[in-house]
Amino acid sequence: MARHDADAVQAEIERTRADLARTVDSLADRLSPKRAARRGARRVARGVGDLVDDVGGMFSGSGVVRRDAHTVEPPEGSVTTDEVTSSTYELRKPPPTPLVIGVGVGVVAVGAYLLWRRSRRR
Repeated sequence: MARHDADAVQAEIERTRADLARTVDSLADRLSPKRAARRGARRVARGVGDLVDDVGGMFSGSGVVRRDAHTVEPPEGSVTTDEVTSSTYELRKPPPTPLVIGVGVGVVAVGAYLLWRRSRRR
């Protein structure tokens, strides 16, 4: 009977060691400067991509825009250790045509004024 208890305790110790080793490996992976830099670069790239999508959508007339994007940790035991991004999209009305035309005319007027002023200096 004592031998059976000793075997059970030994098995529990081995399971605890294995769990602890996985936890330490997971923490080391998350705290790695190289991995942290890669995650930061992905976040910046996603932010720039969102901005480009929004600006491009404004001028292309696309009615779809990304509203929310967040990182989801992969489930424990999955093959990948990389983060997964989950995004939410919604339809958006295009900007009014007079507004777009007005902005275009304003940009042309400022450009013409700057060229005119530059030519007068010479």
